[in-house]
Amino acid sequence: MAQLAKELQALQGKFDGNIALLSGDPNGTIEPGLPPDHVRAGALVVGGATVDVILVRVDDPASGKIWLIAEQTVAAVPKL
Repeated sequence: MAQLAKELQALQGKFDGNIALLSGDPNGTIEPGLPPDHVRAGALVVGGATVDVILVRVDDPASGKIWLIAEQTVAAVPKL
């Protein structure tokens, strides 16, 4: 998992999106093709490969409701 975190961090410069455009609604917005607790934040673009950056809303016991990078986005990192 630490290796995936390093790989994801290395891809920061390949992020095509604008986090400032995300909804200020704590529940997010409904997006076609995504569950209600997921939101598309942008994409990672490397060469000819593009991976959507999906955030998922979780309830953290210490912090309350927070957005995390979704498992499907993290799983796609190694192919980039």
